[in-house]
Amino acid sequence: MLRDIADQDHLPDYSLSVDDEMVTFRSRGTVPSEFIETISIPTLDPEIYEMARQVAPGWDIRMIEREWRDWATEAPKNPEMAFLGFCRKWFEKRGKP
Repeated sequence: MLRDIADQDHLPDYSLSVDDEMVTFRSRGTVPSEFIETISIPTLDPEIYEMARQVAPGWDIRMIEREWRDWATEAPKNPEMAFLGFCRKWFEKRGKP
């Protein structure tokens, strides 16, 4: 049923995608920004990207970073280690692209 909804594009404020076992909702940007809480995560150390490529080989690390930043509900105490952990979990769940 969710695949039908995604194919027919029925949700006005969100796009919906269904991939095997995962359903992803993305905002279309129609919700006023005063209702969206923004999380400020500082820029990561450039060396972290190489480390992230090692824990999630084959993946676009910048794309995973965008997903991580969108997913975060609060700024982590150690952003670099939190990002590497996210990359590790990403690879564990999805394997190589």
